[in-house]
Parts: sequence; structure tokens; C-alpha cells
Amino acid sequence: MHDKRLFASTLLPVLLLTSLALAQSEKVLYTFQGGSDADRPYGPITFDKSGNLYGTSQFGGVTCNIGGGCGTVFEFERSTTGWSEKVIYPFKGGSDGAQPGSGVVFDKEGNLYAASGTDGNPGCYEGGGCGAVIELTPSGNNWSETTIYTFNQSDGGGSASPLSIDGDGNLYGTGLWGGLPGCYFGCGTIFELSPSSGAWTEQTLYQFTDGSDGATPYSSQLLYKGNLYGVAVPPSGVGGSSVVFELKHSKSGWNDESIYTFPTPIDGDTWAGLVFDSQGNAYGTTTYGGANGAGSVYKLAESGGVWTLTTLYPFTGGSDGGNPWAPVTLDKSGNIYGTARSGGLGNGVVFELVYSGGTYTYKLLYPFAGGTDGAQPTAPVVLRGGKLYGTTNFGGSANVGVLYEVTP
Repeated sequence: MHDKRLFASTLLPVLLLTSLALAQSEKVLYTFQGGSDADRPYGPITFDKSGNLYGTSQFGGVTCNIGGGCGTVFEFERSTTGWSEKVIYPFKGGSDGAQPGSGVVFDKEGNLYAASGTDGNPGCYEGGGCGAVIELTPSGNNWSETTIYTFNQSDGGGSASPLSIDGDGNLYGTGLWGGLPGCYFGCGTIFELSPSSGAWTEQTLYQFTDGSDGATPYSSQLLYKGNLYGVAVPPSGVGGSSVVFELKHSKSGWNDESIYTFPTPIDGDTWAGLVFDSQGNAYGTTTYGGANGAGSVYKLAESGGVWTLTTLYPFTGGSDGGNPWAPVTLDKSGNIYGTARSGGLGNGVVFELVYSGGTYTYKLLYPFAGGTDGAQPTAPVVLRGGKLYGTTNFGGSANVGVLYEVTP
């Protein structure tokens, strides 16, 4: 649906030289194989307290009614000799759902949670199921799975965004569909799952209307200072502009407020969520729009209850990349790191916006060649120990993605 390629062939000689110059800055840590292994990781990866990595893949694992497998939760364990990978849970396509695209989140006890985008109860997108949320509990070298909630048409479905967890262990997420009628299969929801005495209770916090509040919240919402933030994007073919929303929590419940509306639908077309700095400013990416139509990195700053958007960098779709799908990552110095799915050598890039004196300067960290090094990153990078870690959606020997490391 959103898979345009913006690439200037006249820049190819320069790009090839750039790729050679930067070739040592990327290291492939693992090549996914598909089949029973993970296939096409889509969402973010997460470190645990021991430095191991976890994530989800949309395909691979157990064969089910979805071609290519129902998807997996995978783990990378780090040792002195490198990284070893194993699938810790293959989705079955039943009440546990299938095709997870949200990554994982940990609670204080080390249990992890993941949301699936389809299957489970029928009646959502294109006749498939509505998805579910699962809990994985460590037990020795294995993990035991519990399906804590299976969605239905009324409370949402099609969760494609990372879950958030608060200090009490409550989970928050978005459903692309369900809720109020319209928008093809419903306009989308924000939900909360609360644990109590070994059971989980689901509460729909908000149902989008496809009005001034937007619809189909593709992007993740972020739990920041007790409130929830994200971007709601009108479904394809439906009028309206994308909206940055805030769901405020009070004693009387949750109240939705649209804190910024993009000028046109294409300007705010994004699948990425927000990241906050220590001053409360929010940062995000748009997949399209911007000065060159290839997406942008933006900042939202609040003053006196009014949020103002500043475009920090408009992509050209050429050697700098284009069409970012993922949120950005901030370091303590104010530098911004991210991925763009296209451009570069035609297969996406890892980039940095270097902060100095109140301004940002674009820096290309790595352009993917589309071979064994990976292609089309749709996930954000994670900064740890001065290095960036991420996955690609394609590329590698099996063309189903890689886990990579980039040194800025």
C-alpha cells in the first residue's frame, strides 16, 4: 500500500562510492532463514537486563492458514563468541493470533508481552481474525505462553504497534480496526489490559471517529507522564488529515485531545510513533509529504497549551533515503537516529541528525545494498553501548531480513 521507490539513478556512481566508504560501519549479526525460523521482522527490537535481544516477525514459525507461517517471537542471546538466535514462540493462528508486528515489552518480573495483528476471533480485516495479546513467562531455558486477550470486532483488532506498560503492569495498545463502524472495518481503538489475581481485564479507552480525531492509529502510542500519545492516520481512500493525539488520564477517565493536525493527509502519512526528550518535546517521522514528498523528521513543541511543528529534515528520496516507517531514537546529546525504508542505494538507509547549537545536520550512517547486508528497514534502531541495532524487512541470503549493527 505504501511502498513507493524514490531513487535518483543519476546519483548511482556517487552512492556506490559512499557505500564502499561506509561498508565497515555495518555488521550483520544474523540472517533470518524463514520456514520454522523467523521471517520478515517488522517491529522494534528490545534489550532485556542481561543484554539479550527480543523481537517479533510477521511470518515464519508454524505453518497455518497464512502463507509463510503465522509469525514468531525470537530471542538473540549474546556471548563472547557472538549472537545465537532461537524462536521462543511460534504463533499458532488460533486464539493467540498471528502476524505480530509490534515487537515485545517486558514487565518487572521479566515476562514479555506481544500483540498479534490478525487471526483469533473472526470478523476483522479482510475476513481474518482480530488478533490477540500473549504473555511469555521464562521457565529455565524455555518460555510458557498464555493468551491473555483475544480481540473482537467491537473492542478493536489488528494491533500493529508496540505495547506500552506502566508501573502497575497495565498494558496499553492500539487497534487499527474495530470500535465504531465505518472506515471499512471500524475506525480503530486504544485499549488497556489490566492484571488482577491472575486474570486480565480489557477496557476500551477510546474509539476513533474518523472526524477531527483521525482514525486507524497505525503508529504506536507512547505512555509519557501518565498520558498516551500517537498518530491516527485516515485509511486509504478516505478523506481527512492525520492527527497527533493525546489521551489524558484523570480521575474521571480518559479524554482525547487532538494536539496537532497535519495540513493535508499526505503530509502526516506515517506509521511511526512519537519519542519524547527530557524537555517534553515530541519527535516523529512522516512516511510521505515534506518538501520533497519523501517524508520527514519533525519536532512538536508545546507552549501555553499550543503544540507547534517544526520540520527538522525533509528527505529527498535520493542518497539520503526516503519514506521512513519507524520512530526515531534520541541520545543524551540531542542527536537523532533513524531508518528510512527507501533511497540510498535503493534499499533504505540508517541516518543520524547531528545536533549542535540548536540546529540539525544530516549524516548518512549506512545505505543498504539490498544483498546480504539487508534491505528495507521498517524498524527503528536501538542505541546501546555506542552502537545501533536494528532489523531489516528484506535482504540476507533468504531475502527475509537480517539483524544488523551499525557503529556511528
